[in-house]
Amino acid sequence: MDNPIPPSTFGIEINVPVQDIQTEWSRCSMLANYIAEYVAFEYEHREWAENLLSTISNELLETAVYLAPDISDLELKINKNEDAFLVTMTHLVKNPLLDHYETFIHSLESGQKQEIYLNWLTHSEENAPYFNQLGLCILTNDFDAQLHVQNESENRVETILHLPIKEL
Repeated sequence: MDNPIPPSTFGIEINVPVQDIQTEWSRCSMLANYIAEYVAFEYEHREWAENLLSTISNELLETAVYLAPDISDLELKINKNEDAFLVTMTHLVKNPLLDHYETFIHSLESGQKQEIYLNWLTHSEENAPYFNQLGLCILTNDFDAQLHVQNESENRVETILHLPIKEL
């Protein structure tokens, strides 16, 4: 399998038990803020970078926590290279949500992100299983991030967020 992530000039990797965040939801934003502060140190406009990276990390963590079984881990990798900031989130997905999640990410990849975003803003997708779709729409629509999902193994996915450096 080709690795879509180019060589990194900076990186960090964190493994977190899902249940820690499910038990104490404030840990989600705490972890996102820690990651953002740590990684933003690499950027000239640290405050802007920290706010953006905190938002990105928080939305991806929230999504993973909604999708993952209680007794499992999340693996979060952050890499910066010459032209992009990359976040890779690897985790298990509960059986009934796997197809919904993959279909949703593929629809964002297909160029329909504006329409999907507007649908979620107006709540016209209320019957869909919830896993933070609006948060993912915000990342792709407002921050020009690209999302890609691939199966690592049965019920284990890797979601890659690609954010052009120009956004930071």
